[in-house]
Amino acid sequence: MKQNGLFFLDVLSIMPKDGTLCYIQAPDLEDSLVMQKTDDPALMLMRFDNDSLDKIKIKIMLDDIQDFIMYISIRNNGIIYFEGYDGIEFGIFSKFFHIPRWFIKKYKQENRYGISTDW
Repeated sequence: MKQNGLFFLDVLSIMPKDGTLCYIQAPDLEDSLVMQKTDDPALMLMRFDNDSLDKIKIKIMLDDIQDFIMYISIRNNGIIYFEGYDGIEFGIFSKFFHIPRWFIKKYKQENRYGISTDW
């Protein structure tokens, strides 16, 4: 597993499960995850539940699937919590999302994430 895989796993770990949706642009992964089609042909939808999270975590650890992800948007109740780009090497959190202290301590100095001023 590459370093960005660990970052992506940590991002997934801090997201709430209830009501969270993950929109993924990764054409090469459509058949390897529990995803549904959306109105946007470029994006697939994964609902956060124990089954889908377990599957994506295993794929990240064993297959480095994050390398195939061009864009990801994690939303809860219509609010964007996180957007990641280019293999999830970095991302942007909502200014309304509470980032845990341990996450800040681990990634802030590496400039692995930013905080949106707009959303």
